[in-house]
Amino acid sequence: MTSKNFLRTICFALFATSIILGGCRGDDNVDDDDDDDSVFDRHITAKIENASDFSDVTKVKILAWDNGNEIVLATADFKDGGFTLNLPERVNSNLLYLIEDYFSMVTISNKNAKWRSIVVIHGYNKDDEYVAFFRLANEQYNSEFYCKYLYVDSYLMITGDQYYFSNGSLALIEVYDISLKKGWNVLHETRSYTEEGVLQSEFRTSPAIEGMKWFGYK
Repeated sequence: MTSKNFLRTICFALFATSIILGGCRGDDNVDDDDDDDSVFDRHITAKIENASDFSDVTKVKILAWDNGNEIVLATADFKDGGFTLNLPERVNSNLLYLIEDYFSMVTISNKNAKWRSIVVIHGYNKDDEYVAFFRLANEQYNSEFYCKYLYVDSYLMITGDQYYFSNGSLALIEVYDISLKKGWNVLHETRSYTEEGVLQSEFRTSPAIEGMKWFGYK
């Protein structure tokens, strides 16, 4: 396996296992603009590009865990090759994570803020067994662009670079320039490689990335 493919595998696994979320209105201190493409209304409508591969999927779920107890935050039927999912208006604080615990190098406007994010949505068969997951990207594999959904409990800005190392070598760079409203937000990610072959992910809340599609994976 090449170093690039290794990094792709590590980063994809990292994002695919970080299932976290939330939802609410914009913060009172922020001017809500209906024309702002970063505004998200909690409703996800997905038409799966490769839906024919998932005839066994009957429903989708977003889960959270509290002291080992499984909590269904949102669920919907999977039919006609897709689903329409309504995210919860609010998420209890015990299901949120202190954002400062995730970063050590970037600038955070409110270090007491908490968040969760949704990276993938899980698919289940008629026996309620997990069989697939779905996510937004511009290509099914080796995509350059991705989207995920974030919930924060207060207005928040994150700027700067976060570096990750593996065996003493730089393995991943995350670049943040995001402004998050209280409640649900859509986070756009662009992946590329530096001249040294290091994976770099740039995150922003707007403008939206065009041409994103829903793909399924088993």
